[in-house]
Amino acid sequence: MGKPGWGAWLYFGDPMSNTNQQRLLTVKEAAEYLSMTKAAIYQKRHRKQIPVVRLGKALRFDIQGLDGWIEARKEPIGGTV
Repeated sequence: MGKPGWGAWLYFGDPMSNTNQQRLLTVKEAAEYLSMTKAAIYQKRHRKQIPVVRLGKALRFDIQGLDGWIEARKEPIGGTV
């Protein structure tokens, strides 16, 4: 159902509800989700190149925001239409 090590966010509470526990990833989880290092995540955050959510001092990454970030960076297949 997902990558191992994603943490409890996939399984916490009602899977149909829209809670922070399901949508928000830690730096480690975001790095795993994007197949990047934690250092690369922190660097992109510092350069304001990746969407981030602040919860007090904690950084979290909205999985929907990360999915949008991925989509915006996809290169088209083949030539122009």
